[in-house]
Amino acid sequence: MTGRIEDLEIRPAREEDLPAITAIFNYAIDHTTAAWTEEPVSEANRRVWLEDHRQRGLLVIVAQADGLVLGFGALSVFRDWPGYCDTVENSVYVHPKAWSKGVGSQLLAQLIKEAAKCQKHSIVAAISADNQTSIDLHQKMGFSWRGALPEVGIKAGKRLNLAFLTYTFAES
Repeated sequence: MTGRIEDLEIRPAREEDLPAITAIFNYAIDHTTAAWTEEPVSEANRRVWLEDHRQRGLLVIVAQADGLVLGFGALSVFRDWPGYCDTVENSVYVHPKAWSKGVGSQLLAQLIKEAAKCQKHSIVAAISADNQTSIDLHQKMGFSWRGALPEVGIKAGKRLNLAFLTYTFAES
């Protein structure tokens, strides 16, 4: 794959997308600090995750081109307390062959649109502070830097910092 992928179909995730979602997520676990675990997940684990999102009325989307799922994104509960009801947390994961091809931008743009439709006030992005590509993507899409928590995570014996960015919708 070369160049930006323009002909993406962004749609709600379906059961048949779970093998691709699982593979993309497990790649992130094995090769990046995007997911702070070292244990790969099973397709059954992702099925429970997808069903939990559906039951809570939260969005999981995929980006597909030529019949292949190239990435996925989700809006998730930020904190499970009533006072956070109009805030969600976003996640975006892209197949490594589609990195830097606009897939992440298109997924994040759709998540922002969907959060607005659901009348959310804020979206939180909690990103491993060493993931400058994701931080840059979020800032390009209108997220503001809010700070970092030093050494709150660990992966492969390395202490990790957690960066926080937010997208806040204007009051109407």
